[in-house]
Amino acid sequence: PWYGWFMAHDPLPVARRVRVPALVLHGATDTQVTPEQAELLARALRTRARPRAGRPDVTLRLFPATNHLFVPDPSGDSARYAALTDPRIRPEVLGAVADWVVARR
Repeated sequence: PWYGWFMAHDPLPVARRVRVPALVLHGATDTQVTPEQAELLARALRTRARPRAGRPDVTLRLFPATNHLFVPDPSGDSARYAALTDPRIRPEVLGAVADWVVARR
């Protein structure tokens, strides 16, 4: 049941209801959620209804040669995850999170 819900779920209506700053991180070689889908999510976050409010604070960061797990991966093929030589999250991703949080303190 969970998988069926997960596959049918549309996150865009939920994103339009978000009222806080948002950071969307995405790997450019992610094949599970495409970079185009990350763009759609960021657009939905930016177009939320906010009467009498300024422009929504939404940041989208796309990391080249990075897969769904935020690790270095030129192909993004999930069947090859076990063969990746470096299973660590890219430092650039962690740095982007830290920089974004510090900028909003």
